Amino acid sequence: MKNILTFAFVIIFVLAIMIFSIMASEEAYKQDDVYLLYSKSDFEIGDQEASDEFEHEENFIRIMPAEFSGELEIDITAEENNTWNIPYTPHPYLNPNAYLKTLFRPIPVFENRGDLRYVYILPPQTVEVLGKSDNWWYVSTSLGAKWVNINFAPPTYELDAFLSPFGQRISVYFKNLETGFEYSYNPDRVFFGASISKATQGLYAFIAAERGYIDMYAVHTYRASDFMGGTGIIRFMQVGTEFTTRELLHYSIVHSDNIAFRMLARYMARTGFSFRDFVMEIGASPRFILDRYMDNITASEAMLWLNAIHSYFESESRYGHYFQDDLLNVAMYSHPYFTRGNAFGGTNDIVVQFIHSDYPIAQKYGWGNNSFHVIGIVYAPSPYLLVIFSNMENGAHELYEEISWKLQAFNARYFAGQTY
Repeated sequence: MKNILTFAFVIIFVLAIMIFSIMASEEAYKQDDVYLLYSKSDFEIGDQEASDEFEHEENFIRIMPAEFSGELEIDITAEENNTWNIPYTPHPYLNPNAYLKTLFRPIPVFENRGDLRYVYILPPQTVEVLGKSDNWWYVSTSLGAKWVNINFAPPTYELDAFLSPFGQRISVYFKNLETGFEYSYNPDRVFFGASISKATQGLYAFIAAERGYIDMYAVHTYRASDFMGGTGIIRFMQVGTEFTTRELLHYSIVHSDNIAFRMLARYMARTGFSFRDFVMEIGASPRFILDRYMDNITASEAMLWLNAIHSYFESESRYGHYFQDDLLNVAMYSHPYFTRGNAFGGTNDIVVQFIHSDYPIAQKYGWGNNSFHVIGIVYAPSPYLLVIFSNMENGAHELYEEISWKLQAFNARYFAGQTY
């Protein structure tokens, strides 16, 4: 009888410990601050983000972090989709009051809590958090302990106040490329796209060439049926003149050439590379498509295209530098419907600049009836994307100049342009 009681007591004691452990584990699991989420691939030998060596034995992992000496043995509490949930216990060589958190996006770093201007951008990484105050974290960085605001967003009330008097007549979309911060005004207002469609066609054509659907050096003959008035220089050339695909893209982008645009559309229609599928691939809406080009468009849709264009420039592409060079050298015109005998209007015309900046701009404008648009990548120390659409013509270039300088100042004030 005594043995039975002893055995029962041991069973009850073990069960109590197990229940307590489960409750403690579940309670800890609710506290994100004490748990890390690791992919198994993070523990491969030589991975800079994790360890130099690792052992995985059933339900625990022994790691040797590269930045510390000594071993750290921690339990694996859950495994799903090739990912481990691991409770973090401070290493003896770490600040005992600190813990680790993973930053999944670039985030501004400030010298002091509450500052509006940051000192540099911290790329995505796991950081040691030394303290917290609301949305502010005091973290250890390569340049010493600094503050980060995980919900940083600069105030935009001055931009709102400036743009609001124009109501639905204008749309603006701004994106800082280092942080991903976005500001928009009337982003979903629909406009006739005008020659912004030449930038969208350009990306479509260059990607088609990258994928082997078209030949950049194929030769195309200018036909009488290709003629179209408005902007461009091919209209001053003889019917029968030949151009390569690359030359047509150059004329379409740099000179906003309507005939080049038509000739490219005729060529692209035979490629088997679906424009609709490509539009959906970059996340844009096919509802604005008209005969293999974008007819109407919104500022938010234009920002999707501009993001895709920028990503193409940043990729290891074969032809991206051609497209970027063309957009960096877009010719500015006084009016799209010229009556003089040259591509740039008469000698008394004033050439209009759409986006103004102290830095290089890769841009494409669109100008027609009730359409005065521009999209651009501004290569400031902290680069940004800018879309400005309106249904204004006369006097709009002065407004665009003012908007350009305001957003350059806004970008310079809140985004430093240094990444460590």
